[in-house]
Amino acid sequence: MKKLFSLLMCGILMLCFTSCTPENNTENEKIQIVTTIFPLYDFARQVGGERAQVTLLLPSGAEAHSYEPSPQDVIKIKESDLFIHLGMDADPWTDAIIRSKDTKPKNVLSAMEYVELLGDEHSHDHSSQMALYDQHIWTSIENAEEIAEAIKDALCRIDAPNAQYYEKRAEGYGDKLSLLDEKFENLTENHQGSTIVFADRFAFRYFTEEYKLNHFAAFPGCSSESEPSARTVSQLIDMVKKEKIPVVFYTETSNQKLADTVCEETGAQKLLLHSCHTVTKEQLEGGITYTDLMESNYEALKKAL
Repeated sequence: MKKLFSLLMCGILMLCFTSCTPENNTENEKIQIVTTIFPLYDFARQVGGERAQVTLLLPSGAEAHSYEPSPQDVIKIKESDLFIHLGMDADPWTDAIIRSKDTKPKNVLSAMEYVELLGDEHSHDHSSQMALYDQHIWTSIENAEEIAEAIKDALCRIDAPNAQYYEKRAEGYGDKLSLLDEKFENLTENHQGSTIVFADRFAFRYFTEEYKLNHFAAFPGCSSESEPSARTVSQLIDMVKKEKIPVVFYTETSNQKLADTVCEETGAQKLLLHSCHTVTKEQLEGGITYTDLMESNYEALKKAL
């Protein structure tokens, strides 16, 4: 990390000599927000609206905890009015940037500080906070509401003359999330204790806890494993057959091979349950939102239940 930080600082100094131009365009009149992952990016743009210029750092498919920022990324963070990340060691590369007086942004919002955290039930490594807590906090719609509210509070402090604007947008977005949450509540109220199966990594701890669903998955959420053992494959197939599970889920970063194998052996249907962690370049350019993805998840879960 020290070596990486030194290289980043060298890059920053070089770029500073070439990029010091007057701020006189309309974009610079907006609040500059930099975010690490898609859900935080979308919450910020929903609350910030036309008053904010929101930047998403991590490209499609990148993992928050293993990402390596470029010198340009560090400059974006430093020059931002608000930097939003997960925190709690979920994105450890941000620590050196935030703690250094040379790169520290004006304001930092660590999303994991604003929700009730759940333990990582699969982890036996207690060497970091990320090992102790599941980082996929945004899969809970209630958590999404809490994070959006925290972003609203931050923007009201940073841009006090326009506080009413952010409050109105946050209220509208909160209402939208509440209605979506109610849809899931209505769907799952008669299926509490039902098991959903993931032939993939499991990123839905907060989601299944919120709607009182059981789960069975091939890998934990932050696992680096990509090829399942023969025992894992056998367990998944046996579970689906025994419980007569109609749907086997995979997530957006999956190669789907395991899901294909399980479905071929059991006759179950393969469906995407999107963790909302990352989206494709095409989806991003098309303006897809967190609520769009969760609406799709609603339809998939409806078939599974």
